[in-house]
Amino acid sequence: MNLREFLDQERITYREFAEKLGIHIQSAKNIAYGVRKPGLKLALQIEEFTGGKVTPRELMEYSNEPPQAKPKRKYVSKRLSSK
Repeated sequence: MNLREFLDQERITYREFAEKLGIHIQSAKNIAYGVRKPGLKLALQIEEFTGGKVTPRELMEYSNEPPQAKPKRKYVSKRLSSK
């Protein structure tokens, strides 16, 4: 079972999950979606939090596809007219 499935099944919000583990909500979402891999210590905390339903191995293998590169922003420079 992956982390997203666990949180949905147990009806736990990302905010509640993040607060229990002492991490930022965005970090919790990134881990759940496989964008970010947790360190070993955090992975073990997640395993304990889920009662062993989500293992560190599942957290590391969850993302089968590499994260896609973010499109580059186009910056428009505004020139100040000095009249």
